[in-house]
Amino acid sequence: AFQGGLLFSLSSNFNALWRTDGTEAGTQALIDVKRITSMAASGDRAVFLDTQPGAGIMRTDGTPAGTQKVFPIYPTPPSVGLTEPVGAGDLAFFTPDGLWRTDGFAEGTMQVSTRPSSLPTAVGTRVFYKSDDVGVGEGLFVSDETRAGTRPVHSVEGLRSVTEAGGP
Repeated sequence: AFQGGLLFSLSSNFNALWRTDGTEAGTQALIDVKRITSMAASGDRAVFLDTQPGAGIMRTDGTPAGTQKVFPIYPTPPSVGLTEPVGAGDLAFFTPDGLWRTDGFAEGTMQVSTRPSSLPTAVGTRVFYKSDDVGVGEGLFVSDETRAGTRPVHSVEGLRSVTEAGGP
């Protein structure tokens, strides 16, 4: 669900991004893109990845005028570790060749870690993820959205999943 509606793409319809409120009159194409891989809500907008060469991070506020490219991160398709973005507060994190974060605008998009990263999971405004670090090994890392606040939590060989657990 996104702002009282649903965002979706149909590969049979040129992978356009659509929004619907559940009625025919309230269904419209927002943008025609080639390869939408995934999306996540981030504040009052949704962020999605278009992995065609020359594309990258896109955002939408649910209108055609508010749907646009944010930051080109794919001169070629990503080589490793592409995962669905996860929303953490007003940011989205994702892992195309390292850990990236975006607020949906170019100036708020940056790579917070160059380490191979996968399995991002948001907990509040932080994101935990699996990574390999020379000297530390495979393990669990955490990021508070900054390079300085991105660090190893614990070295764990064979880490296969990261899932948020409910608290008391």
